Amino acid sequence: MNRLKTHAMAALLGLVYSVGHASAESAYVSGAAWQASNKAEKLAYVMGIANVVNAEHSVQKSSSRPPGNNQSAIPQLYSGLQGVTLSGMVEALDNYFSSNPDKTGDTVLDVLWIIYVEG
Repeated sequence: MNRLKTHAMAALLGLVYSVGHASAESAYVSGAAWQASNKAEKLAYVMGIANVVNAEHSVQKSSSRPPGNNQSAIPQLYSGLQGVTLSGMVEALDNYFSSNPDKTGDTVLDVLWIIYVEG
């Protein structure tokens, strides 16, 4: 289990550095930063998110007392992302921000929640 936590932390740190246009003041990537990023940066970002969700889901699943949906966002994100490709995530985010230019101040993580959990 420590190995999974190490991988989750490494993936999380990778998220912070993966999108080159993220604000120096914020560790969260906005829609504006997303739109200014190239395809490779976008793919790296969603890959990092998917890896963190998957690693944390594995840790929680192996726990003798996994948190419920009201204690962790991971089970809902894990479920919502089943069958979704990285390219599909990038396309969905691109479409969302193109269709909602007034939402470019929202974070990419918030929008992923809207698309794949609240959907």
